[in-house]
Amino acid sequence: MKSFYNSIGDRILKHTNCIEQYLNGASMLKLSKEFGVSGHTIRRYLDKNNISVRTQSEQVIGEGNPFWKGDNVGYGALHDYVRSKKAKPILCEDCKTTKYQLDLANISGEYKRDLSDWEYICRKCHMNKDGRMTKLIERNRNGIQATK
Repeated sequence: MKSFYNSIGDRILKHTNCIEQYLNGASMLKLSKEFGVSGHTIRRYLDKNNISVRTQSEQVIGEGNPFWKGDNVGYGALHDYVRSKKAKPILCEDCKTTKYQLDLANISGEYKRDLSDWEYICRKCHMNKDGRMTKLIERNRNGIQATK
């Protein structure tokens, strides 16, 4: 049997944009405080409307996470962040071929979270832009073996 409070909670939520706010990133805790109902009521309402509930770790992704480092993030973590936000194209963004594996490359060399400062380019274009291809060719001309 449904409790009196649960039916009131359902009626309150039915006339709000609770689902829309949740889908746009609001947490169940924030919604429960805003609508004056329990977190359990929010959870039941989402389940009842076939809305998949985010895991706790998914709820604290990004700037809301207390461990968020902003632009002071490390090299690998920044690449992971950009990969999760920027779709990988089929073609190299520079030479427009699919001949080589695509690398995620920083354009400015400043390693910011700005997605427009990143591009997916093939390994050959990446090595040319970074100057690694020139160094490799020079080493080969001079007979210097690449070190492992």
